Amino acid sequence: MTRAKLATIISTVLWLVSIALAFLIHAGEPLIWLPDFLLLAGFVPLLWLWRIPILTLLFGLSNFAIGAFILLLASFEPGTFPKESLPMLNHLTTMHSWQAWMAVGLVTSIWGLVTLVMQIVRWVGSRNKRSKD
Repeated sequence: MTRAKLATIISTVLWLVSIALAFLIHAGEPLIWLPDFLLLAGFVPLLWLWRIPILTLLFGLSNFAIGAFILLLASFEPGTFPKESLPMLNHLTTMHSWQAWMAVGLVTSIWGLVTLVMQIVRWVGSRNKRSKD
């Protein structure tokens, strides 16, 4: 089995399990973070397969920002929002775990940043080697 096929299968399984759990786990239950976590974790095999550090870094930073946004929404009093937006606010703050988004975002941001720095160092090293020859 090729790496691409394996990464695709793992991602698809994680996404399908995530979708199924989103219908089985309800707001307020202790495992409410699991569907979002598995959804985001489903991208990791593809990021590993593609090996594009800037994409991994952007994925991580975007997820971290979404987690921060959900946390920010949860900190406001519901009365500060128009009443038409309260169902959406309630859904975002009860069905989506800011911890899952920020944890995956932090880990993938670090991974992307480290691999990007390594890629830059290798590139600079190869340029220096060529200029000496």
